[in-house]
Amino acid sequence: MKLRKKVMTAMLLSGFALPVLAASEINVNTADASTLEHDLHGVNSTLADRIIRYRDEHGPYVGLYELGFVNGIGRKFFLSNLDRMTVGHVSLADKKHA
Repeated sequence: MKLRKKVMTAMLLSGFALPVLAASEINVNTADASTLEHDLHGVNSTLADRIIRYRDEHGPYVGLYELGFVNGIGRKFFLSNLDRMTVGHVSLADKKHA
Protein backbone atom coordinates (compact mmCIF):
# COMPACT_ATOMS: atom_id res chain seq x y z
CA MET A 1 0.00 0.00 0.00
CA LYS A 2 2.81 2.45 0.82
CA LEU A 3 4.51 1.74 -2.50
CA ARG A 4 1.24 2.36 -4.35
CA LYS A 5 0.86 5.77 -2.68
CA LYS A 6 4.46 6.66 -3.49
CA VAL A 7 4.00 5.70 -7.14
CA MET A 8 0.70 7.59 -7.36
CA THR A 9 2.24 10.65 -5.72
CA ALA A 10 5.16 10.57 -8.14
CA MET A 11 2.74 10.32 -11.08
CA LEU A 12 0.60 13.12 -9.71
CA LEU A 13 3.49 15.47 -9.12
CA SER A 14 4.97 14.72 -12.54
CA GLY A 15 1.79 15.79 -14.31
CA PHE A 16 -0.03 12.56 -15.11
CA ALA A 17 -3.80 12.43 -14.72
CA LEU A 18 -4.93 9.60 -12.46
CA PRO A 19 -7.86 7.27 -13.09
CA VAL A 20 -10.76 6.87 -10.70
CA LEU A 21 -9.51 4.77 -7.78
CA ALA A 22 -12.32 4.54 -5.25
CA ALA A 23 -16.10 4.58 -5.16
CA SER A 24 -16.54 7.48 -2.74
CA GLU A 25 -14.28 10.09 -4.30
CA ILE A 26 -15.03 13.79 -4.40
CA ASN A 27 -15.21 15.14 -7.93
CA VAL A 28 -13.31 18.42 -7.75
CA ASN A 29 -15.01 19.54 -10.97
CA THR A 30 -18.51 19.32 -9.55
CA ALA A 31 -18.13 19.65 -5.77
CA ASP A 32 -19.35 22.79 -4.05
CA ALA A 33 -17.33 24.63 -1.40
CA SER A 34 -19.11 22.91 1.47
CA THR A 35 -18.34 19.45 0.10
CA LEU A 36 -14.68 20.29 -0.48
CA GLU A 37 -14.36 21.74 3.01
CA HIS A 38 -16.05 18.87 4.83
CA ASP A 39 -14.82 15.88 2.82
CA LEU A 40 -11.18 16.72 2.10
CA HIS A 41 -8.43 16.97 4.72
CA GLY A 42 -6.92 20.40 5.21
CA VAL A 43 -9.51 22.33 3.22
CA ASN A 44 -11.04 25.35 4.90
CA SER A 45 -13.53 27.76 3.36
CA THR A 46 -10.78 29.94 1.88
CA LEU A 47 -9.05 27.02 0.14
CA ALA A 48 -12.39 25.62 -1.06
CA ASP A 49 -13.17 29.00 -2.62
CA ARG A 50 -9.75 29.06 -4.33
CA ILE A 51 -10.30 25.57 -5.78
CA ILE A 52 -13.65 26.63 -7.21
CA ARG A 53 -12.36 30.02 -8.43
CA TYR A 54 -9.52 28.31 -10.33
CA ARG A 55 -12.03 25.89 -11.87
CA ASP A 56 -14.34 28.76 -12.88
CA GLU A 57 -11.51 30.79 -14.40
CA HIS A 58 -9.62 27.99 -16.17
CA GLY A 59 -12.25 25.38 -16.92
CA PRO A 60 -12.56 21.90 -15.48
CA TYR A 61 -9.55 20.19 -13.95
CA VAL A 62 -8.25 17.70 -16.52
CA GLY A 63 -6.02 15.97 -13.96
CA LEU A 64 -5.55 16.19 -10.23
CA TYR A 65 -2.10 17.66 -10.83
CA GLU A 66 -3.83 20.94 -11.80
CA LEU A 67 -4.83 21.45 -8.18
CA GLY A 68 -1.16 22.22 -7.65
CA PHE A 69 -1.76 25.55 -9.40
CA VAL A 70 -4.13 26.60 -6.61
CA ASN A 71 -2.44 28.75 -3.97
CA GLY A 72 -2.30 26.81 -0.70
CA ILE A 73 -2.26 23.31 -2.16
CA GLY A 74 0.93 21.34 -1.91
CA ARG A 75 2.40 17.90 -1.39
CA LYS A 76 0.84 17.41 2.05
CA PHE A 77 -2.63 18.09 0.64
CA PHE A 78 -2.11 15.57 -2.18
CA LEU A 79 -0.78 12.89 0.14
CA SER A 80 -3.71 13.18 2.53
CA ASN A 81 -6.42 13.41 -0.15
CA LEU A 82 -5.18 11.47 -3.16
CA ASP A 83 -7.54 8.55 -2.61
CA ARG A 84 -10.51 10.88 -2.02
CA MET A 85 -10.49 12.94 -5.23
CA THR A 86 -11.27 12.57 -8.89
CA VAL A 87 -11.75 14.89 -11.85
CA GLY A 88 -14.28 12.55 -13.44
CA HIS A 89 -14.15 12.09 -17.19
CA VAL A 90 -12.72 15.29 -18.64
CA SER A 91 -10.80 15.61 -21.88
CA LEU A 92 -8.54 18.34 -23.17
CA ALA A 93 -11.34 19.26 -25.55
CA ASP A 94 -13.51 20.09 -22.52
CA LYS A 95 -10.71 22.28 -21.22
CA LYS A 96 -10.38 24.24 -24.45
CA HIS A 97 -14.08 25.09 -24.54
CA ALA A 98 -14.20 26.41 -20.98
